[in-house]
Amino acid sequence: MVSSPTAEDAVRNIASSTSRDDLLTSLLVGVAFHLDHPRLFVAQKNELIGRMSMEDGEVNRKVLRSVRMELTDLSVAARCVRDGILYMGPVPEIDPVAALCDQQLLTQFGLVMLPVAMQ
Repeated sequence: MVSSPTAEDAVRNIASSTSRDDLLTSLLVGVAFHLDHPRLFVAQKNELIGRMSMEDGEVNRKVLRSVRMELTDLSVAARCVRDGILYMGPVPEIDPVAALCDQQLLTQFGLVMLPVAMQ
């Protein structure tokens, strides 16, 4: 019988990642232990680009590949990326980030954005 991965496994995988994709996947899996419906976006220049999400307990690398959003000064995402700060809370309907989220989940739970700088 194969056991389900644990949060400790996710941390161990983050520490042992040998590529950017491995690290991003491990981060997403680790976040999924604490948050439902995590999605991972990468900031490049003035744009957020969808990379992967968790769908029914599995990493899905296809569903967000075509999702892009310009980082405007009025978005929560732009402030998180620019200032390198965690954001937890509601998102105004006029914020471009709201279009990237399931509205029912966003209304019920709010948004958590955690910028991670990779070098």
